[in-house]
Amino acid sequence: QSWQLEMDNRFELVAIGMAEDTFVPGDRVVATGSLGRTEPQRLYLRKLNRPADGLLYEQRGMTPILRQPRG
Repeated sequence: QSWQLEMDNRFELVAIGMAEDTFVPGDRVVATGSLGRTEPQRLYLRKLNRPADGLLYEQRGMTPILRQPRG
């Protein structure tokens, strides 16, 4: 299924280490969050996990965190 996922603003994401190539087409992720009110298949992310390598994005209060896989 295709879903539209909403995250924090670009500046906050860059500040925690997210880059253009953090996710690539075909990455399988597990997303948890709040459903959009009016648009089907839209989710405001609270947590995004990429099980293949353990990458974890999580919204904690007003501050996002990114745990990158060790490599």
